[in-house]
Amino acid sequence: MNKTNELPGNPFVSAYSLVKRSGFLGTPIGRRLFKSAYFFYKRYLEDDLEELLRSFPALIRGGSILDIGANIGYTATVLARSAEPDRRVYAFEPEPSNFEILEETAHQPEFESKIIAVPCAVGAEDGTINLWVNDRHHGDHRVITEQFRSAHPGVKQVSVSLVSIDSFLRSRQEKISFVKIDVEGYELAVCQGMRDTLKENPNLTVFLEFMPLALSGLGFEPSDLIEFFVERNFKIYQVHSGGKLTEGLPSAKKDSDYFDLLFSRRPMACDGEL
Repeated sequence: MNKTNELPGNPFVSAYSLVKRSGFLGTPIGRRLFKSAYFFYKRYLEDDLEELLRSFPALIRGGSILDIGANIGYTATVLARSAEPDRRVYAFEPEPSNFEILEETAHQPEFESKIIAVPCAVGAEDGTINLWVNDRHHGDHRVITEQFRSAHPGVKQVSVSLVSIDSFLRSRQEKISFVKIDVEGYELAVCQGMRDTLKENPNLTVFLEFMPLALSGLGFEPSDLIEFFVERNFKIYQVHSGGKLTEGLPSAKKDSDYFDLLFSRRPMACDGEL
């Protein structure tokens, strides 16, 4: 998850903004140093996913994996290392600078043919869409909806390819076991584009960042995302540090609160067993 964008005065965010303006990230050594620093930050300060998969390894058995909003590839590497040997991680990232580093990550010998980098945004349908590029934080780019555009006129944007998961998987005939979604408020559209995938993969688990403020900022009703899964017989779990789970939706104390949520049709125990 990209929680760094929610921390005022976060030193990693400040450093990224400064280095980006300098042009250093446009160099191979700059990208390597940035990637190393970011992976270190995620692993030791923010990563709940690796511990979750260690506690519940069965979550990703029996199918390939989708990493939607892959950024520069940290979560894709976590998923790839945990996946079964014959399974792939499809890592979707639309922002061009992020995708360049993601592709380099995917081409590392350890992940060759294991991580498949896909230069697309994911939504309810195929086409193109505009993306706001946040120069202050590489993990906080947003799909531009009408509501976002009216609230933020004149922001920097790029046109990117858009694909639905149902469409993407139609010709691949692959079972999917696990989906990670982190798209800064566009989660409902992503889910609307994978209705068939959820139907055809009854044991599929979805791990996503739920931030009501980001959803509302793009014109979505946060409760509609929860209802989408409830209608499809998913149980809701909050993911805590150390890979621990509690059942049910937590109560937000303020609009900016966000949570890592797990949606599963299979009952999850809190002792690391499915």
